[in-house]
Amino acid sequence: MNHNVISIGGKVIADPREVPGKMFVFRVRSVSHRNKDNPLFIDVKTFGNLCDICIDHVKKGTKINVTGRLELREREVDGMKRYDYSVVADSVDYDNF
Repeated sequence: MNHNVISIGGKVIADPREVPGKMFVFRVRSVSHRNKDNPLFIDVKTFGNLCDICIDHVKKGTKINVTGRLELREREVDGMKRYDYSVVADSVDYDNF
């Protein structure tokens, strides 16, 4: 049983990018109904068959729901530690308007 599961819904805010090696990445803006003034911005990564599907259907402005695994990446910028969270998607539901 995998306990590292997250679901997030929102809107794709920038043009997605395809990364060599069959990976597709897009950034999502998610707004909580309880805290509308503090949106969450998070990258979503897709691989394999899901990557192929998202390339054809996910664009800037697409409303999506993603379920996947939360991933943390640590990096250093100007001597300070920075942490980036992303979701490695298992499923992506989309709706183009």
